[in-house]
Amino acid sequence: MSASYDVLIVGAGLSGLVAARELQARGKRVLVLDKSRGVGGRMATRRVGEHLVDHGAPYFQARGNAFVSFLNEFKGSGVLRAFSGSRRDWGSGELLSAAEPLWLGSQSLNQFPKTLAEGLELRLGEKVTELKQTDAGWELYSESGSVYSARAVMLACPAPQSLALAQSFASAQLVRGIEGLLTSSCWTAIATAEMDLGERLILPWQVLEESSSGRLLVHNSAKLEQRAGLESFVLHFGRVESEQFLFAGERPEELAAEILAAQLPAAFIEACSLQLHLWRFARFRSALGFDYSGHLAAGLFLGGDWVGGSDFSDVEGAYLSGVAAAAKAGLYLK
Repeated sequence: MSASYDVLIVGAGLSGLVAARELQARGKRVLVLDKSRGVGGRMATRRVGEHLVDHGAPYFQARGNAFVSFLNEFKGSGVLRAFSGSRRDWGSGELLSAAEPLWLGSQSLNQFPKTLAEGLELRLGEKVTELKQTDAGWELYSESGSVYSARAVMLACPAPQSLALAQSFASAQLVRGIEGLLTSSCWTAIATAEMDLGERLILPWQVLEESSSGRLLVHNSAKLEQRAGLESFVLHFGRVESEQFLFAGERPEELAAEILAAQLPAAFIEACSLQLHLWRFARFRSALGFDYSGHLAAGLFLGGDWVGGSDFSDVEGAYLSGVAAAAKAGLYLK
């Protein structure tokens, strides 16, 4: 068995990282575990040759003062910047505007969670399979055979995964609430090409949005201001089409190629290569909608955009739930 901690956090997305930073600042010994090889969850960036491609959330919105204040710390250090590219409606081509500023990583979006993770104790590539309550607190069992113990646990992973671990320690109301979130998947297609243009490919948009379906097409290389000749686009499939392909056990290569060919210059289509990625738990119909306090066994806490957010790209909801879970855990550990 590994050394005991004050808090074990399952999930190294934004919510888990924020909670870990908050608790560590209060003097607590915290360990963050994640089954992935990197941090950030859907704030993800993939390297394809020389390309850096944000294939998760392309950017995010900040509405509340607390989140804006938090982000400004990282804007000043060059980790984050405002998104200034044009966003247009997929069908009409009309310009879209955001009520609040949109943010992205200065070099890539994953740069932000990587910065948050600095100074934290992490175990990546460690899949937690079981949670047990003990007289001293909690034990987590991993697929690798490791056992971790702590006085408190925070589950900051997607709702179905959190429910699988916590169901035995949750009220019937909380179980129904999580089951009712109706999470859904999102297929993404990453198209990259090296083109000898001498300048960047210029289009009348950096983002095309189809709000009715949730489909999104992002000119990733323009958004990240990568050097001329490196061109990349990311297509996020809509809710219904993603679920249809998942249910059928199929991959949407042909549909991705068809959509991209209809929107992008022929020279890029001829030169590009295509990769696909499935975000299994990318979207949910609504946030949990009630305070889970009193619905979980003592010392067990929840975090994630589905706890405090409103849709698959609600990074602010993930941040707020991490702060709230850290506050609850801090009070419990006093």
